[in-house]
Amino acid sequence: MKSFRNDTAWTPLRFAGPIAMLAIGFAVAIGACASDEDDGVEIESEPTRTTTGGADRAPPATATATRLTLVRSERGLHLAAGERPVYIFTADTRAQSSACHDDCASAWPPLIHPVAAGADVDSTLISSITRPDGSRQVVYDGWPLYVYVQDDGIGEPAGDGIESFGGTWHLVGLHGEPLHDDSAADTASSAGTAAAALRRAQLQ
Repeated sequence: MKSFRNDTAWTPLRFAGPIAMLAIGFAVAIGACASDEDDGVEIESEPTRTTTGGADRAPPATATATRLTLVRSERGLHLAAGERPVYIFTADTRAQSSACHDDCASAWPPLIHPVAAGADVDSTLISSITRPDGSRQVVYDGWPLYVYVQDDGIGEPAGDGIESFGGTWHLVGLHGEPLHDDSAADTASSAGTAAAALRRAQLQ
């Protein structure tokens, strides 16, 4: 009797290869999708802060320098800081310390750094001393500098020649010299010249 072979019968081995390939392809596709999602994530970094003792430290503020200039007033040529004449005090120890404190410093406030030299001012003459409160007082050619609370602008310095708090206050010349008030000497000289002229006229 002739045997019959069914060529269409299901055998597991016939489909093992295609199924395995399909599974591998599916896994690759899933991995690619996951990779694409990861690539789309943006990570924001916080700005770097410098801290001291656990607190944020802001950038230091920059103080505006007062300009020290040579000006002309009714007293002649002298130094000024901004719009205010500056003075020296004869009771001070030159280039060492200030003798003006408390009530004196209220009437004659010290000129405090920073300052910048104007075009006509010698910057090499500018230095400073440290006051008891830690502030740095401007020194010019060895003399601590001050302003006067009663001054109203540069044109009419009210403090020149005042004697108070154990010394005399003078405006400051270009080279650091006291700008003395010579008006009395000039008046005496003029009077003497006029008298001499009168005597010559009487003799003629």
